[in-house]
Amino acid sequence: MEVLTKAGLSVNEAKVLSYLFKKKEATARELEQNMRMRQPEVSIATTKLFNKSLIDRRVIKTGGKGRPRHVYVVKNEAIDILKGWVANKIEELEDTLKELDKMRVET
Repeated sequence: MEVLTKAGLSVNEAKVLSYLFKKKEATARELEQNMRMRQPEVSIATTKLFNKSLIDRRVIKTGGKGRPRHVYVVKNEAIDILKGWVANKIEELEDTLKELDKMRVET
């Protein structure tokens, strides 16, 4: 989880993603119970991860009325996306270091 939060994910996003890395797929209810998260936290985290293209979701047909249930799975390219984020962070830090060096020279 620490690696994922350093890559720029929130704690809840990191919890969900690390669970999905281990289990391959899970329902929102499973995530709530196993990660000790509340339903809104799971919903927000899965929505953000889906929007960041790190996970996919598919609908489970229950045959009843009400809201559809989803199963969440990690996308195959999730690691590559995270590597790209880390590379961008490294680039930003290097730019910041260059700016600090320029400030040191100017003073």
